[in-house]
Amino acid sequence: MDIKRVSTYTEFSNLEPVWNSLLAKAATNTVFLTHEWASSWWNAYGGKRELSILVLNDGEAIRAIAPLMITDYGIFRRLGFIGSNRPDYCDFIVDRDHLAGYEALLTYLFYGSTDWDEIMFESIPETSPLLTALGKSSSRLIIEKKVLNVCPYMRINDKSGELLGRIEKSQSLRRKINRLQRIGNLTFRHYTELTEMEKALRNLLEGYLQRFDARNVKHRLPQELSFHMQLLHRMDRKDMIRFGALELDGRTIAQHFGFAYNGVYHWVRPAFDPSYSEHSPGVIMLYYLVDYALKNGFKEFDFLRGNEPFKTTIADHARQVMIIKLYRNLPRCILCKAAASANRLLQRWFFRQT
Repeated sequence: MDIKRVSTYTEFSNLEPVWNSLLAKAATNTVFLTHEWASSWWNAYGGKRELSILVLNDGEAIRAIAPLMITDYGIFRRLGFIGSNRPDYCDFIVDRDHLAGYEALLTYLFYGSTDWDEIMFESIPETSPLLTALGKSSSRLIIEKKVLNVCPYMRINDKSGELLGRIEKSQSLRRKINRLQRIGNLTFRHYTELTEMEKALRNLLEGYLQRFDARNVKHRLPQELSFHMQLLHRMDRKDMIRFGALELDGRTIAQHFGFAYNGVYHWVRPAFDPSYSEHSPGVIMLYYLVDYALKNGFKEFDFLRGNEPFKTTIADHARQVMIIKLYRNLPRCILCKAAASANRLLQRWFFRQT
């Protein structure tokens, strides 16, 4: 077997066909590992980071890809997944029939690569073979492992209709929907035209940021727009985008930007008009989305990271995602942790001043 390191965007771009073909056969197959997601993030946020994608070849066949990048903090260099902490699930892309690819890639990283001081693997699903391979391959390294978060999700089956009924009853949704319908004509739909989604995107992202990160809207919005616009253009042609709208007399009162991939409907970016907050438009929107997933053949509705009550009330399952940190020795571990803490403090100070 041979391992090649991909470090230029041209090489990264050229991998798209084989990348997605391998992902379809991978042990972890998630929308956050698609070439479309990774390349969109890189174009919006890559900045001064360095691509360090590893490609494992077995003769003419590619058996595994490690979608990695390096962030240089000056004092230390961190190796991690493309997207950093943004993807809700991350992993190596390894053919499920050739899982030895995990250990081959890790052995190369640990003993054949010298361009990192810290490895940080975030959002690894608890079921990933990467966790087992790490235990076998990292005996000489300092390793820290812990649960990063949980991802509530709902399996869609014949009983999901009963669950929708319980949601409607527990949230008094019928009463809330009736109140809105007395004001005007209430409709739910998914946008179907790319131009319509492009026009709606800024409104959704501004609403989302105003709710969750109001202080940094003007700093974050341009890159968020760039990232999501690229996702639209790359994913829409493959029917991977689900951009929903709840409208009252044609006026949008709630929106949701999500993904449809591998039979899973992903809850990603919700927003609603705060002037209608007393009518719970966000909850009503969620109800319609779950109903849509139920009626359109999805096998799972994934709320992604976070155990907020509105998720756990609906979800009947949850999967853990892990974070792994690895260091070559104790002095390097101490240095990286101190430098990372100083960097976080500096960023907080910068945002307070702007």
